[in-house]
Amino acid sequence: MNIGRNEKINIIKDELVKIRRDLINIKLWEKEIKLIDEKINSYGDINYNEIGFKSKNTFTLEDILRKDENRKEILESKIFYAKYKSKLKDYEMYINLLEEDKQKVIKEIYIKNLEKKKVSFRIVAQITKFSKSQVERFHKEALEDIYNKKFGNS
Repeated sequence: MNIGRNEKINIIKDELVKIRRDLINIKLWEKEIKLIDEKINSYGDINYNEIGFKSKNTFTLEDILRKDENRKEILESKIFYAKYKSKLKDYEMYINLLEEDKQKVIKEIYIKNLEKKKVSFRIVAQITKFSKSQVERFHKEALEDIYNKKFGNS
């Protein structure tokens, strides 16, 4: 089956967008785990008996800590699963086989700049010092090259 250039580009682009989404989620989950750890550690530093803290409610500090620890375990399992299902390792091999300029463009758009929801060609042009049209061309060529390396020329 012979598919067109745009189809090849879209197949790889969709995969890289999914990988980027996973990387963004992993980064956010790691931040949340860090906050939970800080919260848990701060609770451990307080001696509630010394300050006369008593609660008549059945909801205790241990309940809060247990809830936080459960959330942390859920986040850790999400990170593990996202890394497991991510195809980043497969794609890193293909990306590293690209010419240097194409590598830079693909990495800036899909792997770096995770604080931004989407990275525009204009932003990549500013970072890489390429023109916007060069970035667009390198992007298309790189996606097609990755497709050809992964699936062979078809």
